[in-house]
Amino acid sequence: MRLAIPVLALLILVGVRPGATQQPGRPDSAMMAQMAGMFNQMGPMYEAMSQAMIEGTIKALEKPETVERLARFAKRYKLSLARGSLV
Repeated sequence: MRLAIPVLALLILVGVRPGATQQPGRPDSAMMAQMAGMFNQMGPMYEAMSQAMIEGTIKALEKPETVERLARFAKRYKLSLARGSLV
């Protein structure tokens, strides 16, 4: 029993020492190539998503009620700026 306590304490200290964890280092060329491959795969997805967002915006602006709401907003914003109440 007397021997078990120091052995357990030693195991705990060895497992918790600061150097035991892997420190993040500079990425090597293999990791950089893997990251470049992932970015190349994500590019077309981002392109499609951006195009869908722009198409959706244009489609929304084609509706007369959307244009009227935008005009009302712009008019109120301009009046507020002229009065100085948006400072």
